[in-house]
Amino acid sequence: MRARARPILIAIVIAGLLMPWATGVALAKCNPGRANNGTYYWVGRSQASSGSGGVYSRLYTYSPYVTNGGFSYAWVMLPGSGNYQWAQIGNYEVYQGVRKTAIQYAWSSTQVHQINLSPQTLGSFVYQTVLWDPSSHRFTFQIASSTVYSVVISQWNPAGAQISSEINTLSTQMMGATGNHQNFWDSHIYYSGAWHNYAGGVTGYNTTYFGLSGSAVNMDTWDLACSA
Repeated sequence: MRARARPILIAIVIAGLLMPWATGVALAKCNPGRANNGTYYWVGRSQASSGSGGVYSRLYTYSPYVTNGGFSYAWVMLPGSGNYQWAQIGNYEVYQGVRKTAIQYAWSSTQVHQINLSPQTLGSFVYQTVLWDPSSHRFTFQIASSTVYSVVISQWNPAGAQISSEINTLSTQMMGATGNHQNFWDSHIYYSGAWHNYAGGVTGYNTTYFGLSGSAVNMDTWDLACSA
C-alpha cells in the first residue's frame, strides 16, 4: 500500500500536460491554530483487493486553509502493495489559496510524478476516477467520466483502493469543517469484472483533530478545529 510516512515535501517531478493553477473565492476556510509539525495525516478508508481495476467517488470541492509550505488534498487512489506505489486524483490546495485538480503517481521514492490541472468549481460535486488495465498496465485518470491523463506503470499492480483527505502538517486544515464536510459520495471499486460498492475500512486517524462519518460508499471528513 502507499507509504504512510513520507519525507517532508517529496521532490515531485512535474510531468507534461500542465495547466495553470487557479485561485478562487473560498466558500469556507479557517486557520486551525495548530503547530507546524511537518507530519502527514490522513482521514479515510482503505479496501484491499488484488488487481483492482478502478475506483471512483463524487467529491465535494472544498477550499481549506493551508499554511506556507503545506498542502491539503482529497483524493481517490489505486495503491500497490509496497511503498511509493500509488495512482491518485483529487482536489488539491497549497498556500495562499492556490487550488488545482492534481494527478499523482509513483513507482519509487525517486519517481513521484504530479500533473496539475485546472481546479473544480468551489462547492461543486465532481466524479473523479482512476482506472487500471491489466493487459497494458495503463492507469487512466478521469474527471466527470472524461479522460484527462493516462500513463503506463509496469512496476506494480493495484492491491485495492483508498479514498481519503490528507495534509502534510498539523497547521494546515484537513478538508472539511464541522458544518461543511468534505464529501466522498457514491464511491465504487472495480474487481472481478464488475463495479461494486466501496467497502473500505476506516484507516487509523487522529480523532483529537479530525472527524469522519458515514459509510464507505458515502463518507465525510472534516477538521474539528473549523466550524464552516
